[in-house]
Amino acid sequence: MARLKTRWNLDKDSRTHSETASVISTNIWRIITESLLDMENQGFASDSNAQRLDILAEFGAYTIHLLDRYIYNSSLMQERQRIVSGTALHLEGIIRDNRFDVKDGVNRTDSFLVLLNQRADEYSECKYDGEPSFHMRRILGEYAGKMIGAKNRKWAITYILDIEAYNIHSNLIKVLDNFLGHDKS
Repeated sequence: MARLKTRWNLDKDSRTHSETASVISTNIWRIITESLLDMENQGFASDSNAQRLDILAEFGAYTIHLLDRYIYNSSLMQERQRIVSGTALHLEGIIRDNRFDVKDGVNRTDSFLVLLNQRADEYSECKYDGEPSFHMRRILGEYAGKMIGAKNRKWAITYILDIEAYNIHSNLIKVLDNFLGHDKS
């Protein structure tokens, strides 16, 4: 299980949006890398580090959308754009740095943000009543599953839809409840 940060190290009355976004994006990275590791431990291996990062980008886009839905249903609506955008930009930096580290040979400096905008259009059509709908999880499964070898693709999609989409959501909610508060309007 990933070690998630669920409270601030030092007491401080208010945090900047950038501080909050940084903490949330770091936790998202931990959540999605744990999901990828769980998949690989179940035998759904990818072929390269670049392919792993593509799967992580899909998981990241899904998770950022879940963050947006969480805030949309809360008292933080006025801060929504700053928190979601800041978190997405921090996560994009993490993904970009990891792509650079694995030298995947592709210039993808803006690919996560482009992917995020594409997926946001699709995810926005899905229901979210405190948890992701089947259709939302199916979108994640289809896109991330395409990056798994053809032999296991069907099973990988089902595994993502039934297991990992829920794990990502439940871990994210733990983090958000602690950093953004429990006040749901």
